[in-house]
Amino acid sequence: MFAQQPLKVIDYIEKYKSIAIEEQKRTGVPAAITLAQGIHESGFGNGDLAKRSNNHFGIKCKATWTGAKVYHDDDEAQECFRAYDSEFESYRDHSDFLKNNQRYAFLFQLNPADYKGWSNGLRKAGYATNPRYPQILIKLIEDYNLNLHTMLALLNNNSTSDSLHYANLEAPAMPKDDSKVEVAGIASVSNTIKTTATNNAANTPAAKQQVETEAANQVFIPTLNIINGSKAVKITKGVTIYQIAKYYNTTQDKIYSYNDMTATSPVKVGDYIFIEPKQKRGIYRSYVVKLGDDVWSISQQMGIQLSHLLSLNKLASNAILKAGQTLLLAK
Repeated sequence: MFAQQPLKVIDYIEKYKSIAIEEQKRTGVPAAITLAQGIHESGFGNGDLAKRSNNHFGIKCKATWTGAKVYHDDDEAQECFRAYDSEFESYRDHSDFLKNNQRYAFLFQLNPADYKGWSNGLRKAGYATNPRYPQILIKLIEDYNLNLHTMLALLNNNSTSDSLHYANLEAPAMPKDDSKVEVAGIASVSNTIKTTATNNAANTPAAKQQVETEAANQVFIPTLNIINGSKAVKITKGVTIYQIAKYYNTTQDKIYSYNDMTATSPVKVGDYIFIEPKQKRGIYRSYVVKLGDDVWSISQQMGIQLSHLLSLNKLASNAILKAGQTLLLAK
């Protein structure tokens, strides 16, 4: 028989994300936090404690534990840790451990999407002794976009909190290449190139044209948003539909279709552009029209297909709306 191959972080996430989502719906412990702790505490499933006892969260026996036990070197030699019949039991006990322990009660007053607050709060409450524990969890959540699973749990749980409707999810970090300057986005790249060109002696019209061309060709690193369960990118200065389509390995025609647009439709800074189909109904039952709104902008803000918004409200596509008017988003 061949030896079992060790899990990789991505494999671990794929294997346990559904459990983390279900545990969030059951207890309120954010899926992102559960996954980040599981990755770190268990060595993404490859640690000795996880393999011997299915303990993925480093939870020690404590006085109240009456289940199976295993002994493992930690802060001290041969400390008592909880043992489980399955990984599922470990995940469930982790949720109950946080939910039913008074010292963690303040965490459940935080927005579930506030992974930084939760990470710092766990350290404050004494979950771990490592002073860098919050930074470790935060980096895992941001590198692997784990907050997406928190938002999916909220969506599946039919929550009506603001964190459900607009979730700001940073795109997974790009691998660093020491031969290139690390950039945060297209504006930073553009500024770097322009500074270089300014310092060059040959700062001619041709050089300026080259600067603009190079800036346009730089890597586009978007910020992903979840609006009403669908993924969208917020338009920032210099960003084009072409760049969005290229980054997400799709076509401009599909982007136009997802957003009820044509190739000639105007797009401005601040607009949300969906990279997958919008929903047929909104999370909220209705929407009160604000000054400057039109049916298309509302369909984008609320993540609802324009045809369904129009049908629900018996409106034409060129309908003129009045501030204060109420539109249905769902029956």
